Amino acid sequence: PVINNLNFSYDDAYCVTVGGTDRCVFVWKTDIEEEIRERKTYPDSFDKMDLFANELNPISIGLTSVIGEETESFTAFKANDSVDHSVAASVIHSMPWKGAVSEPSIWKEPENIGAEPDASLELRFAYGYRGWDCRNNVSFADSCFEIVYHIGAMGIVFDTSKNTQIINTEHDSDILSLSVHPAGHTVATGELAANAKIVIWDANTGITIL
Repeated sequence: PVINNLNFSYDDAYCVTVGGTDRCVFVWKTDIEEEIRERKTYPDSFDKMDLFANELNPISIGLTSVIGEETESFTAFKANDSVDHSVAASVIHSMPWKGAVSEPSIWKEPENIGAEPDASLELRFAYGYRGWDCRNNVSFADSCFEIVYHIGAMGIVFDTSKNTQIINTEHDSDILSLSVHPAGHTVATGELAANAKIVIWDANTGITIL
């Protein structure tokens, strides 16, 4: 299907499209109310979009449409030849959800919508193992049931008998090397970074020692 024409109502609340081969006219409800809320909450995110919109020239095309019992006038916008289309593309790629996601029709905005949530996250289990570019990075802690390894920036002691983990998250970048004390109580891990650091931590608690 091909759309030959597209226009918005004066308040941007509706959009009218005219098909090419099927010659059908559709009236769409936009998410302008959501955008207004986003502009108030995140004004810096719309700087690029505003720069692009300011380079558009409005031209009247005299198209009218009847919605219910009301007749509304529409205005089309024709892009100037000097418009930097890369700006428009960057806006589309930076906010791909625009036009694709909207709130339910029964949605009512809560009063504390912009407030910080009264919640926090706690890492309980980490999945995976880095083995594609590492060697000798698996060992044992205090027993043969406690396997020491790493994934991402996390050093892990996995107790296979209890299916539990002790995790150290002191690193700022991916861990690339690991060594365990012969007694199994201490672990040393090294990260991959420009200013890489070595972290020494307790295998029984995950607490950083040095």
